[in-house]
Amino acid sequence: MEISYTDLIGLEAITVDNKNLGKVIAIDETKQNHYFIALKKGLLKDEEFRIPATSITNISINESKLTI
Repeated sequence: MEISYTDLIGLEAITVDNKNLGKVIAIDETKQNHYFIALKKGLLKDEEFRIPATSITNISINESKLTI
């Protein structure tokens, strides 16, 4: 089964060392390289991460997470 970039929206972005980067909220396809944007909501502030799609190492639809 092939996964498109739009299927990544809503997944949790997790680093290889198990740190949560937040939920994927959008895909930026404006440039040659595609990026996905993960939003991590915090108590005092929200953080937004812009991560290259080429850094994805594993996609687990069953667990709703994306490992980078």
